[in-house]
Amino acid sequence: MHRALAAHAALPQPIRHKVVLGRLTAAWVYGCSPPGNKITVLLDHRYRATSQGRHRSIHLHEVALGPLDTLNISGVRITSPLRTALDIAVYARDEDAVRVLLALSSDPRLKCPLGYIRQALQIRERMPGKNVALRRLAAALDLRQQQAGGNA
Repeated sequence: MHRALAAHAALPQPIRHKVVLGRLTAAWVYGCSPPGNKITVLLDHRYRATSQGRHRSIHLHEVALGPLDTLNISGVRITSPLRTALDIAVYARDEDAVRVLLALSSDPRLKCPLGYIRQALQIRERMPGKNVALRRLAAALDLRQQQAGGNA
């Protein structure tokens, strides 16, 4: 809750009500990633990105957001754990993706196990970056199995 409020307070006032905390920033709010140098926000495609101005403190991405893609935490809009995981699988750097996917899937409060993320990816017919995301998810699943085998 505190992280969501802190990230929201750091956003430029004119865009706060239009954007959603997403990607690695959302993972940070959930406690699954270190803080980034910039806050990543998503702007629903129904708004015009060009009208939002430029802000050095944020990464702004224009996306399509469905009704189940966001949550409200203390008045701050943030991507759901599943949407966060899908975005991480597709858009994060390789060195971040597997680590963050493992962390998101390991927190039982987030209810986002790796198998659930994989199913969500597999049922999407047209998704840019789907093959990369599935490869990263397979790497996370392999690592999880290796860790489980090492603890036996």
